[in-house]
Amino acid sequence: VNAKRNKTSECIAFIKQDLDSAMALLPAAWATTEYSRITRAGAAAIKGRILLFYASPQFNPDREVARWEDAYNANLAARDLCLQDGYS
Repeated sequence: VNAKRNKTSECIAFIKQDLDSAMALLPAAWATTEYSRITRAGAAAIKGRILLFYASPQFNPDREVARWEDAYNANLAARDLCLQDGYS
């Protein structure tokens, strides 16, 4: 039996919540023996990218400005966190 699909807005809200939790738990950097593991800045960047897709015409045909503002703020926060953690 196929499970009922959730609305896109519900999926985005879940992903945002999951990435916010990850950012709170992930370190700013890993030891060199843990090369290529995601950091909190990486999780923040993924969140920003997802919100950009959600704000794009593909998922936002009504051009809701709040989605663009949310994406902008998430990407600005990701950039600030990257700089804070020593990534340029």
